[in-house]
Amino acid sequence: MKKLSLFILILGLVYSVSLSSVLNSPSKEDYKIIKKAIGKEKIKREEVKWFKILVVDTRTQKPKVRITIPISLMELIVNSCPEAKFRMEDNCKIELKKFFYELKKLGPLCLIEINEENETVKIWVE
Repeated sequence: MKKLSLFILILGLVYSVSLSSVLNSPSKEDYKIIKKAIGKEKIKREEVKWFKILVVDTRTQKPKVRITIPISLMELIVNSCPEAKFRMEDNCKIELKKFFYELKKLGPLCLIEINEENETVKIWVE
């Protein structure tokens, strides 16, 4: 059970990292266009308070694993190690602190949902 929880947490982090790289690629120009169209109005986003992982048995519809981590705890961990970097490839290093704050800015959203034959895994922030 601990190995599954750890695997899911790592999977969520890796997916979040890949999501960040997708969001930071060509969409910067799109963001500028949207920002210009909106004018001086600010887009109000809800504050993220929880990082959640849920594994549900699809046969019984009962939760097998439910993990809820306060964002404030994750922030404390990230800030306690300011030099932490995650390496995906030789030339791709991700600063966890910067990544965390960028993810937090996005507001509540589903990071990943995996549907398998007997299980559904959901990872989101709210």
